[in-house]
Amino acid sequence: MDRMGDRASEREALAKSIQLDPNLALPQNQLGLLDLQDGKLADAEAHLKKALSIDPQYAEAQNNLGVLYGQTRAGMETPRPLFRQAVENNPQYGQAFMNLGLILAGQETVRGSR
Repeated sequence: MDRMGDRASEREALAKSIQLDPNLALPQNQLGLLDLQDGKLADAEAHLKKALSIDPQYAEAQNNLGVLYGQTRAGMETPRPLFRQAVENNPQYGQAFMNLGLILAGQETVRGSR
């Protein structure tokens, strides 16, 4: 739905998934990413933290929370451990490696992923 540009339907489907099973981390992460993209930073943080409370080793949610913190907090010290955790939890997750590398190189442009 996101690729087709139907964000409202995507949000509705994700909310329904959470309603059916509140212990799914993936829809929480997806809603967090949508909120991050829409500039709803408090909502994004809540969804991403919920995803991590469900699955503390969920690399995508760690990466996306790191992206949010990189965009909203002064300095890069806050997102760095999140990117490191994401890399440790999923060594094949290229986006987290890239974001960690950018942070270590002193750049502040980091990206969320699905």
